[in-house]
Amino acid sequence: MPLSKTDAEMFKKILARNDMDSSCRDDLKINKIYLRYLKEIIAFCKENNKNLIAITSPLYTDECLDDNAIIAEILKENNIKYYDYTHFFENNNELKYWIDYAHLTDVGAEKFSEALSKEIILHEE
Repeated sequence: MPLSKTDAEMFKKILARNDMDSSCRDDLKINKIYLRYLKEIIAFCKENNKNLIAITSPLYTDECLDDNAIIAEILKENNIKYYDYTHFFENNNELKYWIDYAHLTDVGAEKFSEALSKEIILHEE
């Protein structure tokens, strides 16, 4: 999605407020329904000889990595490749890449898609 001037200004105001909760909860647990569906998808892929790859897409900021570690462990236990791109833009986090904290503009999506395709091709050889 192209970044409109209105979207850019709104996101700047959100960032200026800086009211995101940057703490991790001590009792992080995976949702049981989510886990059941994930296991169904894993089973379907194995039964049908499909190669499942899981990806965490970039976020503007993510102060809690514990949830990523939980999903990484579940995927590892099930021999699923997992690429964590949460901090993909960490060293070059320009506002032109973001509509909000979790959604990329067309420019950000293009940049991320190029890197992702190279990564997957590199690991599939």
